[in-house]
Amino acid sequence: MKNNLSNESQGNTYKIPRSLKPKVSIIIPVYNVEKYLEDCIKSISDQTLDDIEIICVNDGSKDSSLEILNKLAENDGRIIVIDQKNAGAGAARNTGIARATGKYLGFVDSDDLIYPTMYEEMYEKAEKTQADMVITGEIETFFDNNIVFPDIGSTHTVDEMTLGSFKAIEYPEILKNIFLWNRIFLRSFWQENDFEIPVGRKFAEDMLICTQASVLAKKIGYVKGPLYKYRNVREDSLSFTLAKSQNKLDFLVATKETRDFLKSTEQYEFFAMQYLQFCTHMFVMLQAKMPNYKCYKTFFEGYAELLDEDDIAMIKQSWLFGAYNNVLEHLETGDSKAAYKKRKIN
Repeated sequence: MKNNLSNESQGNTYKIPRSLKPKVSIIIPVYNVEKYLEDCIKSISDQTLDDIEIICVNDGSKDSSLEILNKLAENDGRIIVIDQKNAGAGAARNTGIARATGKYLGFVDSDDLIYPTMYEEMYEKAEKTQADMVITGEIETFFDNNIVFPDIGSTHTVDEMTLGSFKAIEYPEILKNIFLWNRIFLRSFWQENDFEIPVGRKFAEDMLICTQASVLAKKIGYVKGPLYKYRNVREDSLSFTLAKSQNKLDFLVATKETRDFLKSTEQYEFFAMQYLQFCTHMFVMLQAKMPNYKCYKTFFEGYAELLDEDDIAMIKQSWLFGAYNNVLEHLETGDSKAAYKKRKIN
């Protein structure tokens, strides 16, 4: 629990000591986020769980992000600052993972915020259930609305999930919830499975690894949210990056890798509906942001080629087809021209 010592003690600066045995290592890739960085790190350092290490990997920032990190580290020994040449968020996270010493791994994006009890609640859940991974099923966005992940299915209710632990095969809806930042991983579980975040991708770098962790985990814990506040309003955030990107090929690569993994487990048919709903929902969002038909054609036809007849049939059975049939009805034929004319989401 959080102690009551402040940064000021009888007029002298008090530096929060580094934990010798951190319970959670929290990894933050940092690149040109000077406007949001201090608030982000403060929300982590103010956690009710004291025994953490905060590993900040400056990925070649050109603004004052590194100076901000070094200043924050002067007053908090739990903050570890690593400076490296720009290599992308995936490489920065891998650097942080290699440096981590905590029992569990957590990830926060450097422009987001987390609630004060997030890591205490997740850690206690992991310890109580001996889970390989603990997720929170709800996040808050900066648009003042909540997003719930995963959807509530017929196998488990939220209350049942919160009381104990489960496996992905018992709750396949977890594959609609594949983001790094709303969970913690047992570090030994991560190491035993040789997980590594793909390097050089702009987005979808967490799709494969979160799917792998979900399917391979012997026990998964669940904590009610919201515990994480996601910012999607800055000019270099995901939504803006997607709008500017010429081809969303990273998404197609990640989708194929994830499909191949699920096929290799011989459980694809069991998880296919949830996997396809997540990927197809992302596909619909991305295709609407294509700047021209040339880019659209590459992306649309690339996704269509990944799907077989059974995949198409399952998509037609899902709520997505009813919501976006103006675009999805053309996946079966791969008719990108017809879909492009109807590419608007609504």
